[in-house]
Amino acid sequence: MNSDMQETPWKDIKKDIMTIWSQITADELEQSRGQMMSISGLIEQKYDHQKEEIIQKLTTIFKKFGQSTEDIKKEIEA
Repeated sequence: MNSDMQETPWKDIKKDIMTIWSQITADELEQSRGQMMSISGLIEQKYDHQKEEIIQKLTTIFKKFGQSTEDIKKEIEA
């Protein structure tokens, strides 16, 4: 999770992720440390979704809660 991301947005992000991908647990998301690529890998393991589709949906969620496009791009390219 980006160091400047506050606790409340992370709770909301987790809620949105678990709404879309109900097999993902809050504990699993906590273990991902809020890193989009870790979350993406977790989703890929549990669902038969293409990585591009997952990244697109996660980007929409993260942007909704204030994550900048630049920060998201850096994380995806890391």
